[in-house]
Formats: sequence, structure tokens, C-alpha cells
Amino acid sequence: MVLVPAGSSLTLRRSDGTAVTMVTLADISAKLLCDLPAIPVMSLEDPAARHAGLVELVCTSGAAWAEAELRGDMLRLIGDASDTLVQRRSSHRRHERRPYVGVAEFAGDPTGRSIPFGGQVLNVSASGVLLRAVPETGSHCLPAGVTTVTIEADMPWGMLPATVRVVDQRSEFLRGEFTSLPPSAADELSRYCKGR
Repeated sequence: MVLVPAGSSLTLRRSDGTAVTMVTLADISAKLLCDLPAIPVMSLEDPAARHAGLVELVCTSGAAWAEAELRGDMLRLIGDASDTLVQRRSSHRRHERRPYVGVAEFAGDPTGRSIPFGGQVLNVSASGVLLRAVPETGSHCLPAGVTTVTIEADMPWGMLPATVRVVDQRSEFLRGEFTSLPPSAADELSRYCKGR
């Protein structure tokens, strides 16, 4: 069962990198994420304009990504909504833009191709990260099929080197789970995400 409670803060990230912040006005639930009905929301955006992008959908059991459209005061999921929670509620996370550089690797590429890129860490927990990735070639986003990224993020305590398994790739946004961190990094991330 998926429940998006009234009063939840949701963020719709548009393809141009801008974001729309909303607050849900009613409890909305469904058996599966893809079955959620339209969600009544309040935002400061022009009610006559249509806004489409990726919504970070926060529910009682965790967070997931879904393509969505905001029209007036209703947020509707569009396309195929994954029923995989990408971040569990047990993981504290912190929203704060931090610069990073990295290298992306691709599935089934016999050439062993890797693409250098950079961008911003948009949110992070001790177990995973949400990245906005911009290739050094100047393209809008990385090609599809990124499986692993190796990054160096500029954190308050210093540089964080990490290897991340990508679990979701949408446009220029990558969400993944850490597979390799320095020995003290998990504790540093935990303190940072809890605001200590």
C-alpha cells in the first residue's frame, strides 16, 4: 500500500533544471504507485500553465521517482511509474546542492566506454545519492544505460570519493546506491544527513 499523506512536500524537477515545489492537500493512497489517482496540491506556479517533469514522490514507506504533470492544483502521474522505492524511510537524507565530478560507465558496452561528467548532488543519505549530471561534452544529459558512476563530491568535511550503482536514470537525473565508500564516509554521511 502506497500512501502520500496530506501536508507532504513534493518537488517536480523540469527538464530545464528548475523545480516546482508543492504541498499535498489530501491523503492519497493506492495499492501500487502506478495506481495513484491525481493528487490535489498547492503551489505558487501559474495555475494556467502546464508543468511536466520528474516528481520525487514521498510516501509513508519511502521515496520514489515518477514522471508527472502539474496542471492547476492537480498532480498526475504519467508514463510508467516504477513501484520500486529508491530510498527507504529508515535512511535520513539531506537536500543540499554540492558540486561533484565523475565518470559514468554503461551497460553492455564492449568498448568499455566511460564519459566524464559533473554536476550537483541534489540529495544524499548514508546509503545513496541523487545526482544532476551534465556531460563535459556540453550535451544536455548522459546517454541512456548508465550502470555505475564513480564520483568525487565536495562535502563539508572534504572530498567524498564514491562508487554508485545507478538504480534510476531519468533525463539528467541519476539516483543510485553507494557500493564503495571510504571507511569513515558512512559515519560522516550519517552525521551530515541528521544535521549534526
